Amino acid sequence: MPRPGRRRSARKPVRADESLVLMIDIRAATVDDANTLATIYAPYVVMNVVSFESEPPRVEEVRSRIEEAGDTYPWLIAADEASGIILGYGRSKP
Repeated sequence: MPRPGRRRSARKPVRADESLVLMIDIRAATVDDANTLATIYAPYVVMNVVSFESEPPRVEEVRSRIEEAGDTYPWLIAADEASGIILGYGRSKP
């Protein structure tokens, strides 16, 4: 079990088909990821009913949420290991 305040990163191979294998890096989000996460989240707020929000949060709001979550409820990022491109994220709340 990791010590409190310590962040872990995990690598996981994902096979999209027989010719393509992606290495996915799972890591804790930082405030520097807020712009990308807001961009990923916005269409889910605007175009379907999976969110209780009626307006997509601004980048500053996402940044604040990441900071407030801290190590207790970290946001997790899935990124392509080779390019660093963020593919998705997950978060939890109390």
